[in-house]
Amino acid sequence: RTSTAKDVEGRFRRLVYRTAFGRIPLDRLKTTDVRRWLADQTKQDEDSDEEDLRRAKDSANRNLASLKAALNRALSDRLVATDSGWKTVRAFERVSARRKNAFLSMAARHRLLEKCDDDLRVLVEAMLLTGARPGELAMLNASDFDRKFGSLTLRGKTGERTVAVSTAAAEFLSNLARSRIGNAPLLITSTGGRWNKDSWKKPFKEAVIAAELPPDVVLYALRHTAISEMIMSGMDSFVVAKVTGTSVQMIESNYGHLSHDKVRDRLDSVRMF
Repeated sequence: RTSTAKDVEGRFRRLVYRTAFGRIPLDRLKTTDVRRWLADQTKQDEDSDEEDLRRAKDSANRNLASLKAALNRALSDRLVATDSGWKTVRAFERVSARRKNAFLSMAARHRLLEKCDDDLRVLVEAMLLTGARPGELAMLNASDFDRKFGSLTLRGKTGERTVAVSTAAAEFLSNLARSRIGNAPLLITSTGGRWNKDSWKKPFKEAVIAAELPPDVVLYALRHTAISEMIMSGMDSFVVAKVTGTSVQMIESNYGHLSHDKVRDRLDSVRMF
C-alpha cells in the first residue's frame, strides 16, 4: 500500500541511506553487519527502563523486516548471488507483548492521579482521555484543539491525524486552551516548557511508587489502559485504530481478547435451531 511504502521509505532514510551500513556493497554484506545494525537501534541511555528497551527492540524488528524484504527483492532480481549476509539474522523475541502491569484498574488510576503533581496530573489525564502517545501530547499546540468541532490534531510516529474526542476530553482540552493561543504548548511542565521523556520519567516513577503501584508501570501504560477501555466499551477496532493512530492489525492482535465477552453476548442472542 502507499502508506506502507511511505513508512518504509522513512525507515530507510533514517537507517540505511547515506550511512556506513548503507554503503556496504550487497555482495560484501555480512551477517555481523546486519546484527550490528540491528543492535545499534536498541542502545539506551542510563535513564531508560525496561519498557523503553522493549519498544526499541519492537521498532528494530519492524526495521529488520523492511530491510530483509528489500534484500530479498535484490536477491530475486539477481543483484546479489546469495542471501547468506542476512538470512540467519533473527528478530528480537517476545518484544511485541505488553507487560502484565500495562493495564491500570480504575482504583489504580485514581491513586496515581492523587499522587501526581498538578502538571503531571494534566499529562496523565490527557493520556487517559485521548489514548494518545505521550510524545504526541507533548507536541500539542493550543491551535491543535478545535473547540467548534471538538477535534484534536496530533503529530507523531504515524504522521498527522485529526480525530474526534469525547465530551469529557473536549471540556478538559478547552480549559487548557483557554489561556493559550497559536503555537503555545497545550500541555506544559511546572517550569512552563514542553514535556519530554526526560521531564516526565522521574516524577512519574515517583508518583507510581507513592501510589503503591507495581514499580514497572510506565507512562505508556496509560495509552494501553485507554485503548483497552475503548475496546471493552464496544468501540469498533477500526475506529479505535483511527483515533489512537495505530493499525487494526495491532488492535486485533493485542486487544482482540478484550472483545470476546461482547461477541459472546451477541452470539448468545442468535438462535441456531
